[in-house]
Amino acid sequence: MLADLISEATLEGLAAARARGRVGGRPTVMTPAKLRIARHMLDSGNTVTEVAATIGVGRGTLYRHLGDQAIARARPIEGLIASAAAAVTAQ
Repeated sequence: MLADLISEATLEGLAAARARGRVGGRPTVMTPAKLRIARHMLDSGNTVTEVAATIGVGRGTLYRHLGDQAIARARPIEGLIASAAAAVTAQ
């Protein structure tokens, strides 16, 4: 009973805050400038790991914000690793 009242009051408070323009949650570390730099670096041939380290974000953050571009950039490297592993196994 008491938990229901607390939960209801919390939800009402959150709704009131949203009505005032407040949005909850952690602020994003990815800025438009960082996205531009990341796209340029990926197009220039850098790996996702290198780009993430350079602009100061995690690889997951890059994948989340760049989507298909970062995934397409990562796939050739995965293929290279697979072909190198196959070559070693074949010997």
